[in-house]
Amino acid sequence: MKRRTLDPLQEMALDDCLELLDETVADLKSALSGLSPKNSPSRHYNDLGTLLSAAMTNQCTCLDGFAHSKGNVREEIKQGLYNISHSVSNSLAMLKKISKSNRSSKAKVFPEYGRMVGGFPRWVSPRDRKLLQASTNTTKFDLVVACASWNR
Repeated sequence: MKRRTLDPLQEMALDDCLELLDETVADLKSALSGLSPKNSPSRHYNDLGTLLSAAMTNQCTCLDGFAHSKGNVREEIKQGLYNISHSVSNSLAMLKKISKSNRSSKAKVFPEYGRMVGGFPRWVSPRDRKLLQASTNTTKFDLVVACASWNR
């Protein structure tokens, strides 16, 4: 794919993809440092999950930029991102296995949030707890985000 054959919107979307790819590389480097021998993956489980999820989301966001583009640019980008997304997805699955095998069932799920009250960190107000526990049918959403399927 030659860059000069892209229309201006496709060029902007490609620039966004390159920026997101840089962010993904940074997230994956941070995740890798969390897996070093001096760091226990089970102690940094939540951070690792967040970094890997962000990396996955970046790939979906990249594709979203080409949602209405003409031609096969989106498909070419999608094919290029497939291996990255597949590897990150596998990493998330392995992280889940680490969680089940290495974490104590008595350990706090989010120790960095302090004491828990009713399943929420103490600093979450009763009003916010009520909102978080509300049925999705009673909550008005301003935005819904979804990622296209990675099926080939």
